[in-house]
Amino acid sequence: ADTIARSLYREEAKQIEDLRKGIIEVSSKEEAYDIFICYKETAEDGQRTIDSVIAQDGYDALVEKDYRVFFSRITLEDKLGQEYEPYIFAALNSAKVMLAFGTSYDYYNAVWVKNEWSRFLQLMESGQKKTLIPCYKDIDAYDMPKEFAKLQAQDMGKVGAIQDLLRGIDKIFGKDKKQERINDTSGVLADDGSATSKRGYFSLEDGDWEKAIEYFDQALYKDAENASAHLGLFLAKRECSNLDDFINKCIRNLDDVEVNKLVAREPDKERIQSIANENCIPNYYEMSVITEQFFYNLKFESKLEGLEEEKTVFDDSDWKKAERFAKGELEEKIISTKQQFFDELNKRIEEEKENNNSDRLRIQNEYEAFINAKEDEIKSQRLEAEARREKDYVSCCERFENAKSEAELTSIIGDLRKLSGYKESGKKIEESKEKIEEVQRLEKERQEKERVIRKKKTKKVIIGVSIAAVLVVLSIIGYSIYKKNVIIPKQKYEDASSLMEEAKYDEAIKIYEELGDYEDSKNKIDECNTKIAEAKDAAVKEEQEKKKKEEEKILDEVKEKADGGDLEEAINLCSDISVEDIKKEALNYIVDKVKESLEELTPTKNLGLNKVHDNIELLDGVAENDVVESLKGEFNEKCYQITLMNEIYYGESSINNGEMIIANEKTVQNNINLFFDSEVKKNEKERINCIVDTCHTYLDGEALDDIGDYYRTESDYKWIKVDYDINSHYMKVSLGKQSEVLKDYYLIAIYSDSMLLGDTPDKGTVKVRRWDIMHLSNPIEQSAITFEY
Repeated sequence: ADTIARSLYREEAKQIEDLRKGIIEVSSKEEAYDIFICYKETAEDGQRTIDSVIAQDGYDALVEKDYRVFFSRITLEDKLGQEYEPYIFAALNSAKVMLAFGTSYDYYNAVWVKNEWSRFLQLMESGQKKTLIPCYKDIDAYDMPKEFAKLQAQDMGKVGAIQDLLRGIDKIFGKDKKQERINDTSGVLADDGSATSKRGYFSLEDGDWEKAIEYFDQALYKDAENASAHLGLFLAKRECSNLDDFINKCIRNLDDVEVNKLVAREPDKERIQSIANENCIPNYYEMSVITEQFFYNLKFESKLEGLEEEKTVFDDSDWKKAERFAKGELEEKIISTKQQFFDELNKRIEEEKENNNSDRLRIQNEYEAFINAKEDEIKSQRLEAEARREKDYVSCCERFENAKSEAELTSIIGDLRKLSGYKESGKKIEESKEKIEEVQRLEKERQEKERVIRKKKTKKVIIGVSIAAVLVVLSIIGYSIYKKNVIIPKQKYEDASSLMEEAKYDEAIKIYEELGDYEDSKNKIDECNTKIAEAKDAAVKEEQEKKKKEEEKILDEVKEKADGGDLEEAINLCSDISVEDIKKEALNYIVDKVKESLEELTPTKNLGLNKVHDNIELLDGVAENDVVESLKGEFNEKCYQITLMNEIYYGESSINNGEMIIANEKTVQNNINLFFDSEVKKNEKERINCIVDTCHTYLDGEALDDIGDYYRTESDYKWIKVDYDINSHYMKVSLGKQSEVLKDYYLIAIYSDSMLLGDTPDKGTVKVRRWDIMHLSNPIEQSAITFEY
């Protein structure tokens, strides 16, 4: 498109995107619907249609059977004054069944009616499991829209039509809706036989998530292989009543995945440089002015990476155990649910890839057109610059012909040099220099002629005045002496005084020095030097005040950046401060911010742990060493506290896995109190004992027996070391013999975003959160930090 059309398209695209975001924001908050009723509400005379009456009869019957139905006449009656489209969009996407009521061909093809059923058909054609049932009355089935030709329709004019319609819908949904909301989630409640698990599903239906978790935990305590309880626990932690709610929520989340910026192509630097070289005219059209015009935004937005990340939605221990232990109907339900999600996800990934390729190609084509258009524009600008250069050249030539003074010719030479050799500008410069020499020669000849004439006149006068000269010679000699000793010194003294008043002290000093001891010349010299020193002091003071104000502004910027959480930029700004007191105040402000964020960290509120660690590292080498070391010490204590306070995920280096075990909270708390006791902290062995005892508590006193054995031995060749990974929040207990590591154990807090790195720090990356474990596709490279006590 041309520049004007492209601008219009972009503006309209922004409006479309704003509308889309608004629809997604509203629709994402709507609960899922089972059935969407499509019909025409008002006839041309403004009265209610028969379609509306029949549709409402169907609506009432469906609601009685506990279906969630979208019927615009009732569903949207509390949405007056709002845009209806977001709610219609949400209902169309979530409903499994659409009932299209109609009593005439025209009503079926009314604008909004056709809009709804055609959109629903598009969703069916895209692979979604949906059913559209045309419900007609008083018309021939062949008079319905041709799109309905292959669909099973329902004649609402027959006796018992409503009962037949309900029976058909029940078959589509499988069974009574209320029972399905309970049973469909577990799949095999009847075969489960666990009353506790059933109560968990009743709690799910009521939305009491915490209660549901308690029931499912109790069920798993009795039977660790209860697939239904594992699945219920998975749903409760995600606050979903059933699998359909969960999968619909996951699919809605696909609309709001993270958006990244991708580069369609790199700038064509070689061509831009070539265009600049071809069109550059020194002093008239500079190269930098040309290259600046070629800036172009080559980036576009992509959801591909965000969609790829959604593949981890089922990477959870409860889900995997439900998959492993499920059988029969539950197994089929789990498999079909997962397949439904990945079908939709993979479809969107492919669509996003196509969109990315389309955006990339579009931007590449637009950029190529932009370069071409800009090249033509630059050529036009170059012609304008050439015209200005030609005009200046002609002007210089005309001025050269008429120039008579050395000053005029010197100015012409300066202007000719700006032409950088254009046409005969170089030759004109040389001719101007020759003309200057000629002007200087003629001026010397003129001065010589005037001198000769003055000399001749002087000879004529000498004879006439010789007698008079003899008479006055004595008086002249006397006057000369008077002039030399009185008049001239007095005049110089007055000149020097005037220079002092004008603050030209250096010039005044030179004259006073020539006068020597005349009057108070020496005192005047001292006075001038004092004035010079005072002026310098004032200038230095003014510069210092200016500098201080500038750095106080930087201090305000530092505080603003620190308040906003951008400590890295705040620290960088400190390097621009030279006044020590201001710099110290700025660093103290940053340190206080780090202290605040460090104090806010608790074992159950530690999502900012990594950020605090990075900020302390930024201060290292910038702030005072004792302050940084104090922060590091407090941070290390927090890390240990967070590890010990939370539930632990345990993995041995040789097996890459483990299981979560709930600890005796009181015993652990006692160990923690002992761990931070001031006396115990002085003894590393007692401190490690606390860790070992805590591990025993968490792991029921069995899994880490060998740690205690290794440590408690009296042999000098065995040792134990505790490492804590700052970035990953995991603690590693290593057992060794001399310099050889025999075995590693990883203990990891799961109340925060954390990493369990398997048997070595470069394998099996797992992201551990409060309720689930997400296996990441790429290992995370990072090293552990050892704390010494």
